[in-house]
Amino acid sequence: MDYKKLLDLAMNIGKEMLICGAEVSRVEDTISRICRAYNVIEVNVFTITSSIITTIKTHDEIYTQTKRIFDYKTNLDRLDKLNSLSREICTKKPGLDYILNRYENIIKDNGYSSMAMCGIYGIIALSLTVYFGGGITDGIVSGILGMLMYLLIKKSDYMGANITLVTIIIAFISGTLAVISVKSGFGNDLDSIVIGNIMLMIPGVAITNSIRDMISGDTMSGLLRFVESIIKAVAVATGFVIATVYLGGLIL
Repeated sequence: MDYKKLLDLAMNIGKEMLICGAEVSRVEDTISRICRAYNVIEVNVFTITSSIITTIKTHDEIYTQTKRIFDYKTNLDRLDKLNSLSREICTKKPGLDYILNRYENIIKDNGYSSMAMCGIYGIIALSLTVYFGGGITDGIVSGILGMLMYLLIKKSDYMGANITLVTIIIAFISGTLAVISVKSGFGNDLDSIVIGNIMLMIPGVAITNSIRDMISGDTMSGLLRFVESIIKAVAVATGFVIATVYLGGLIL
């Protein structure tokens, strides 16, 4: 058995699960179960929101590997597929080449196309604006801004820019365009339009997972994820506040 390759595969699966929105306890349990399925004597996994460290002990050697996590992109469909793969590994104990092939196929599957995601952002923003009291016109404006927001987020992913700074800039641009739309007469309720777009950027899954981590005993990981979520939420609020409160009074 190539335990180095086994450890690398288990770590890659755990890393992608963490990126997709899995809680820390799930990641640690998955890596441990995969390694023990192949008769590893001892497994020690330490996971926080930005790093995974795993050490395994076999009959002959001790192997350690570290994975660094730089960004998160909630993808529950991919998370479900990775969960299914990990269960299949523990049940059937397939060959490592088979696991690698399945893993690569899961990673290559990008789910919805960019055009579909753009439309989804628009529909969500439109629906939320109408739900929070805006009219149909406000919803249409919010939907257009939601699609623009997706394009900006997509562009920032390619650039690899600082996530906090990018969040402030995108929120500011969206808020500014919302103000201009209302001032120009295309929209009526600025608050509803802004709320519809703010909800697209709120890190709800991350906040939920941080509380779950703390409840399950992973206090440090939970606190780190919670702080990151609060920083992002503050960045979103900062961008929209600057645009709607300060800049809104200057645009005629």
